[in-house]
Amino acid sequence: MSPIEGFRCDLCGGADADAVYAVPDSARKAEIAVCTGCGLVQSVYHAPKPEGRRVSISSAAGWGNIRHGKGLRLKATIPVLTAQIPLERVSTVLDIGSNRGDFIHWLLGLRPHAAITAIEPDASVVATYRDLPQVGLAIARFEDVAPEIAHARAPFDLVHCAHTLEHAASASAMLGQIYRSLKPGGHLFLEVPNLAILSDPEISEEFFIDKHSFHFDRDLLVAFMTHLGFEILFVSPGDDISNITVVATRSDQKPNPAPFRPAHPSRPVETAALVRAYAETLRLNRETLKRIADRLNALMERQRVGFWGGGRIFDALVTFGGLRTDRIHVLVDAYIGRYVKEVHGIELSLPDALKAKLPQVLVVLAKSSTDDIIRQARSHGLTNVVTFSQLYQSL
Repeated sequence: MSPIEGFRCDLCGGADADAVYAVPDSARKAEIAVCTGCGLVQSVYHAPKPEGRRVSISSAAGWGNIRHGKGLRLKATIPVLTAQIPLERVSTVLDIGSNRGDFIHWLLGLRPHAAITAIEPDASVVATYRDLPQVGLAIARFEDVAPEIAHARAPFDLVHCAHTLEHAASASAMLGQIYRSLKPGGHLFLEVPNLAILSDPEISEEFFIDKHSFHFDRDLLVAFMTHLGFEILFVSPGDDISNITVVATRSDQKPNPAPFRPAHPSRPVETAALVRAYAETLRLNRETLKRIADRLNALMERQRVGFWGGGRIFDALVTFGGLRTDRIHVLVDAYIGRYVKEVHGIELSLPDALKAKLPQVLVVLAKSSTDDIIRQARSHGLTNVVTFSQLYQSL
């Protein structure tokens, strides 16, 4: 075990951690620590946060600030929201990390008279909802305004917190503040990235990006929420290794002040082993990317090859694999293409561009959305579609 001086676990308060991974190319010199008491994974930073918000599609630790992910996930989570939460009885809502307002607009379509308190620190993305009469907007981090909200507002029927908890200064404090913000019987919808993605044998993107301080195991997160006082109504199944989705209600009791002591003594060792195995898998896969790129480079000499997916897998193929961007016929992305117009010197278009460009081969650079992209590609008349997973497995 490599101890980390000054470490304090955010969930159990333990002072001992195993330093298992130094994140390559981290601007914040991040070190990944696993608490030896409960198994929480935290990023420990040895350099300050860079100033400003730099947009980056990097497959390394610098990814961020495109601000498209929450809109991307909303479509997938609507069935959970509608099935698990009695939205017809929701009148007051707290949306933590409102981003571009996708959830706000969707909810107002169902509940046009709902009163929504929106918390979003990035003023550049709030134009579509900042002046809506149903929305009270705070341009701030939740931690900075939580006491004011608790004092000035009645408790909420619903708190929506999607892909925000991992950014918190303290995840445990944020969950406690959310609990206190809810009415007894009020609902929390929570979603965070899933640490289980580290087991993906084809992973080529850095999971431990500099913008995320906490990295959650599904069972540990649920155990802590239960300890705090939440009643868990829904947890995403274990075969979803990309995201942890939780729906919970608060009881009429105050948050549990007792120390958190999870009953899973082997978790810290298992989690440390998972992170170490991931580091080796990532290293090997980035070598594999060179062979994938060689195959694609040769194919692009003979045929018009298009790529669907201008995000992190594409960046990994270029940066670590050596993909020849000057041979790309067309590059499209349904989500990133709305906000980023060029990647590695290549124009990034929306999928409608495929109708005019008509690539002979379309390469899909995606993971969980692969099947949906293939269906959309077929609707554009494309039949010769190859996925990243097929390329990987063919080697």
